[in-house]
Amino acid sequence: MAAELESEGKYSVDRMIIQIKSGKLALHNNSVVLIDEAGKMHRDQAYELFELTKNTGAKIILVGDTRQMSAVRAGDPLDLVAKANPAAEIRAIRRQKIDWMREASMNAQAGAMDKMLAAYGEHGKIAIADKKADCVREVAAAWKKADGDAVALAATNSDVTAINA
Repeated sequence: MAAELESEGKYSVDRMIIQIKSGKLALHNNSVVLIDEAGKMHRDQAYELFELTKNTGAKIILVGDTRQMSAVRAGDPLDLVAKANPAAEIRAIRRQKIDWMREASMNAQAGAMDKMLAAYGEHGKIAIADKKADCVREVAAAWKKADGDAVALAATNSDVTAINA
C-alpha cells in the first residue's frame, strides 16, 4: 500500500481538483485526502476542494504548521481550520538526530529564532559574509566540499552561474 501511495497517490492540490472535476479521480466514503504543507494552500483552493469532497464522505486531513509562511495568494485556511477545530501538535522532533539540532528546532517552533540561529552559529553551521561575492564564494566552496551531499540555493540565475563556476 505504501508503494502504491508513493507512486500513484501524490497530487498537487490543483491537480487533484482537476482530476476530481474531470472524473479521473473519484472520492468516496473510504477516501482519505491528506494535504501536507496545508499552510501553503490558499483560500480558493481549500474552498474548491472542500466543495468537491463534501458530499463524497471522504475525510480531509490538513497537515502543516500555522506559524510557517502561508500561501502567497489570499487566505489561510489551515489557520482558520485549526482555530475552529481540535488540532494535534507534534511535540517530538524526529528529523534531527543530534540533540542541539532538536533543541534548535524546538526553539524555532516556539518562535525563538534568535536562539535557533545562535545554536547553528555556535556549531559552525552558519556563515555570514559582508559582501555578496564573498557569500557566493563560501557557498560554492561548501557545496563542492560536500561532494553531492548538500544543496546550494541561490536567488538568481547569475548567482547559480557564479556558484557553479
